Amino acid sequence: MVSLSNAYCFNCLTRLLGNSQVVFTLASSWLQVIATKHQFLEITNELLSHHKVEGDVANIIANAVWNKSRDIRDCVRIGKLARSVEDVGFVVDRFLSNDRRIDG
Repeated sequence: MVSLSNAYCFNCLTRLLGNSQVVFTLASSWLQVIATKHQFLEITNELLSHHKVEGDVANIIANAVWNKSRDIRDCVRIGKLARSVEDVGFVVDRFLSNDRRIDG
C-alpha cells in the first residue's frame, strides 16, 4: 500500500497514471493506493522533484522505501533530510529498519 496524505498527491497520481490499474480506497483520512513498483517509482520521482530532490538520490529513496515501508510519505520525509546518496543510506538505515517509522 502507498499512503498519500493530500489532494496534491492525488492530483499527481491522476496526472501520472490516468485510469490505469490503480485501485483507490478512502480509508479514514488517508488515501490508500495499491500500485506497482514502476508506478511507485514514477510517483515518488514526481513528488520528490517538487522538493528539489532529483536524479540518483530520488531513485535510491524510491527503491529503499518500496523495499522497506511502501509509504510515500516516507519518501518525502527522507527527501527533506537526505541530499546525497550517503545521506539516503544513513536515513533509511536509521529510521526505516526494523519497522521503525519516521515521525513527521
